[in-house]
Amino acid sequence: MRFVLTPAFDLGRNVSLAFPQHGGTRCAGASLACPVGGSSSQAKWAECPKLQVGASPLGRAQRLLGGQCMSTKKTQSGQRKSLLTGASILAAAAAALTASPAMAQDEEEEAIVVTGSRIARTDATSALPVTVVDAEQIQNAGVIGIGEILRQDPAISGGGFGQSNILSGGGAQTIDLRNLGPNRTLVLINGQRYALFTDSLQNEGQDLGLLPSGMIDRVEILRDGAATAYGADAVAGVVNFILRRDFDGIQVTGMHHVSQEGDAEQDRIAVSVGASSDRGSAIVSMEWLNRDSVPQTSRTGAFMNTPFGAGINANPFATIGSGIGGPQIRRPNGTLIAAYGVFGGQCPAACGGAATERYNYALNQDIVQAMEGYNISFNGSYEITNNLEWHGTAIYGTRFSEYGLAANPMTANSPTGPYNSGAQVPVSAANTYGEVYSYTWRPVPYGNRQNTVQASQFWLSTGLSGTIAENYDWDFTVSRSQVDANNRTAVVPNIVRLNNLLDPAACAADPVCNPVGAIPNHANFWSNVTPLTQAQRNYAFYTQSSNSRFITETAQASIAGPLFELPAGDVVFAAGIEYRYEFGEAIPDSVTASGESLANATNPTRGDYDTFELFGELDIPILADAPLAHELTLNLQARRSDFSNFGEAETWKVGLVWSPIEDLRFRANMGTSFRAPNVTELFSLGIQSFNTFADPCSTGPAGGTSSGAFNPTFAATCTALGVPTTYVQPAAQLRNLSGGNPNLQPEEGESYTVGLVYQPSFFTPLTLTADFWHFEVERAIVTQGLQGPWDACYSTAPLADFLPGGPCFMFGQRTPAGVPTALTRIQINGAGISETEGVDLSIRLNFDDFGPGDLALQLRGTQLLLADGPLFFGAGFDATGYLDGGGGSGFPEYRLTFDADYDLGNWRFSWQTRYMSEMLDPNCRTPAGAPAASAATVGNAFCGPVVANVSTNMFNYIGIDEYYLHDARIRYSTDNYVFTLGINNVADEEPPVAINTGNNTYPAMYDVIGRAFFLGVSASF
Repeated sequence: MRFVLTPAFDLGRNVSLAFPQHGGTRCAGASLACPVGGSSSQAKWAECPKLQVGASPLGRAQRLLGGQCMSTKKTQSGQRKSLLTGASILAAAAAALTASPAMAQDEEEEAIVVTGSRIARTDATSALPVTVVDAEQIQNAGVIGIGEILRQDPAISGGGFGQSNILSGGGAQTIDLRNLGPNRTLVLINGQRYALFTDSLQNEGQDLGLLPSGMIDRVEILRDGAATAYGADAVAGVVNFILRRDFDGIQVTGMHHVSQEGDAEQDRIAVSVGASSDRGSAIVSMEWLNRDSVPQTSRTGAFMNTPFGAGINANPFATIGSGIGGPQIRRPNGTLIAAYGVFGGQCPAACGGAATERYNYALNQDIVQAMEGYNISFNGSYEITNNLEWHGTAIYGTRFSEYGLAANPMTANSPTGPYNSGAQVPVSAANTYGEVYSYTWRPVPYGNRQNTVQASQFWLSTGLSGTIAENYDWDFTVSRSQVDANNRTAVVPNIVRLNNLLDPAACAADPVCNPVGAIPNHANFWSNVTPLTQAQRNYAFYTQSSNSRFITETAQASIAGPLFELPAGDVVFAAGIEYRYEFGEAIPDSVTASGESLANATNPTRGDYDTFELFGELDIPILADAPLAHELTLNLQARRSDFSNFGEAETWKVGLVWSPIEDLRFRANMGTSFRAPNVTELFSLGIQSFNTFADPCSTGPAGGTSSGAFNPTFAATCTALGVPTTYVQPAAQLRNLSGGNPNLQPEEGESYTVGLVYQPSFFTPLTLTADFWHFEVERAIVTQGLQGPWDACYSTAPLADFLPGGPCFMFGQRTPAGVPTALTRIQINGAGISETEGVDLSIRLNFDDFGPGDLALQLRGTQLLLADGPLFFGAGFDATGYLDGGGGSGFPEYRLTFDADYDLGNWRFSWQTRYMSEMLDPNCRTPAGAPAASAATVGNAFCGPVVANVSTNMFNYIGIDEYYLHDARIRYSTDNYVFTLGINNVADEEPPVAINTGNNTYPAMYDVIGRAFFLGVSASF
């Protein structure tokens, strides 16, 4: 057997192959396994004269792949064929192979299945753009989060990771390719799906934090749509985690990470035990992970209050925002007093501000979540007969995440005042002072919100595979994944009970409140002059909780083999059927479900659906070894899906590989994709939220969002519906319910990629790959907007439309004071097409015998050329070069990663630099390049007028500068041990300051810890 090395794929960074010491590839005639690349003694490599210590890991890989000094495992058909799913021949070489006697050089070539395809190829000439991140990179990254490691790839956007606590998805780590959202990137384990994680129906995705990093052999990142190969959700690409197999011995690894501030500690310990034989293999891995939280007050720069009191949620054109969006204190005549003044405020002392400074979030929240996790996993196979093999995988993982958040905001108004409408906590009629006023306050003296999430996953996959008639490989696999989560938030006020405490008569009538006793003077509660007793706290505050369970079950059968032979080679097919079942539920506690909680009310949700699918693939060699056609191969794929809830969907894909000469290869793909609505998008009965709206019937500027209502356009309808002519919208953010829609249809997408791979024979160290990519998403599932329909109902709709069943019914439901009570937003298939396109580039140089050692250099980069449509800033606005304006992610034009490795005997010295280009803030400038004129343009105009491209705000802020991050590592290897010492963020680069964000920066894109050190140790026996 021999491997044919072709530059069809990119490795995640410089090629750094670690061949297993036990149970792996063996030198011919040797009794010891080939040692870790570059770390063995001359004597061991001397047993294979062609594999000398002087050669680089890449050089050794190339020689091994050429058939020198190598053997493989005989599979079920008796052929020498790999059982691994590989993204490249290099990845296959790094995978573990069971030892057997040395094979003859004329044996059949290896067949490799490429992620994104189901056909095995002998030379990995796939048209698909795939990046491989190997186990060594994961173990030597110096952090425990897999998501944090993968985002070093320029094709992966900064969004979707749970590094920061602000509404970050319950500590989940998700992955987002091409800025299209984590729900459009499919994550697999050994090519199989696993279930979603959700935090109270607000954020949903496949949580990478539940995967066993110690069991991962490599991660294959397919940077192209793959709905035909894997079904729904693979719109932007696929991330496939391939687990280890065929390992003999014991391996223990550990890592400790700490910042230069002495905090941000991270620890990882993993133990793997494996055994293999000619007929099978088994490996068990156990892992413990821990990460300490980092308080926001522990860091300067973006996280501290900016001058003049502009701190968290910084608005450099004003002062600190209260984060509530409504009035704070009013005089009896309704006018504001001591604007944004607070009772017992923390900011004056902490910030050096005046007595009217506003709330300081930074004192009570974290920038990095605390997390502790455990997992145990098994992966094995057994050859029952020469033509039948069993394979199975089991994973159990659990994590505990904890983070702090500011206390819930509360607004209280007098029941007889003109500004009381919609109050969250109405002041009792037993008003000691008999005055009309309102409060907005956070109950800091009674504790901040403490959020804890416990999530666990059990994933089981088992099946049989074999060979029919020597050439046709079949496989049958079933899998089940279950993800359970418990989300808890402590110190949440119960509105009903809090009102009872503020009303002596109501408290006396409540048998639970009566023994506790009402607050004798309600003003004492707001000012904390007389703190609540412990009994009163226990009565008024509770721990909010929600339990969710999501299940994914699959059954899949496939067969692949040659159909007939053409002059250029065999026409090969793959075909199969797949069944998938999805179930999800999220059950809140009774207080939250009833709406008595000050936190957002959530209704119980439960639903399921299933799908039956057929798929097929053809690989057609058109030309081979012809003039200007060293290879010309066509790949065709198709899939038909039948969903129980919305019907049928079809996808197709066409791929082409053309190699005019052996050194140069062109690849192109075009296809369609779709994303099926998930369980919560379909069946959620609603979660309460507070969004900014301009009530058409508001007659004043309270909340700052009045649309100037009671003008001739709206007045007649408002009056006819009984809205008081003195009604003023109580706050900028109005209570509404956001729910699912069982009538949703799947999103539809199209994509195409065109690229090349160049490895000149006259300069063998060079490998160049470049790919242009374009993605479109139509009918994107979005939450329905209300402002437009609301205004339309009050301006043109007849009153009959406000009757039950009418299109304007919910807009007419108000309290006697005029406050809307039935605002509801559902999930809809939005209009318009979202488009994004760009270029991926990789330049790799590998020099053997560069001085006394071997040098490997690689530059990877992505240039974003277009990001337009509803998934970005809306049609007609190109988001390229802009932040998203809300603290989640951004759309830099350039993202680059440079790696350098130098191998010197047992030593390896590594350096990595990551670069992100500058970005403008859409709150300051629109994506069209003009100054943001108003909040109605894009975002909120916090930055002040921009004159001649210069902002007039106090910081001259219109965006953030380019950003560099540098990491360094030193590794020392012996036969049985590997030691790694590293520094992350060598230059101690601070994250840039950005406005209108939860942390004054973008934690998912920039390092928030600062310079940190780590030590890793691995021992194998």
